[in-house]
Amino acid sequence: MMEPERDPLAQIRSQTAAVIPAYQDEKHIGDIVRRTRERLDHVVVVDDGSTDQTAQRAREAGAEVIVHNQNCGKGEAIKTGLGHWFGAASSSSSELNRQIRWVSLLDSDGQHLPEEIDRFITAAVSATRPSFFIGNRMKDRFDYDTEVLIIASRKGYRIESVPITTVYSDQVSKIRPLRDSIRFFELMWRYRKL
Repeated sequence: MMEPERDPLAQIRSQTAAVIPAYQDEKHIGDIVRRTRERLDHVVVVDDGSTDQTAQRAREAGAEVIVHNQNCGKGEAIKTGLGHWFGAASSSSSELNRQIRWVSLLDSDGQHLPEEIDRFITAAVSATRPSFFIGNRMKDRFDYDTEVLIIASRKGYRIESVPITTVYSDQVSKIRPLRDSIRFFELMWRYRKL
């Protein structure tokens, strides 16, 4: 058996944190946090202005919790979580924050399986340059936040996919084909010259 400091998987696992943006998800968040904590020691939930018990259930399950006073949207919650781990590069940041090199983003509703975090850690072992690993939940097409990928790609990040499972339970899709297609084309137009 390898010593933990020489085992690449253990080293990357110790440098990996989870960010879970959450809004009105008291029903699922405790279970998601517990299952994530079985894989990672560092878990932050960003409660995006929930009026239910989301923050309390996340704390009870072992997560560090940051609360937005009002709903700012998933993108802002993700920024807050990433800022917690990476944006704290000032002299006031903790030693732990400076040791985090990888972040796993999970949905709070159970749509992404925390058990699949290990797939990302395995993929990270072979990374030779800054990389984004995207959970590929469909065989031949991708469904992820396009803007982040455009910016990351143009900054030289390598983008790879890792197969994951998507679980649909009692959640209702927020996808609106016409509206979302228009927003996608507006995004493409905005980034056409970058």
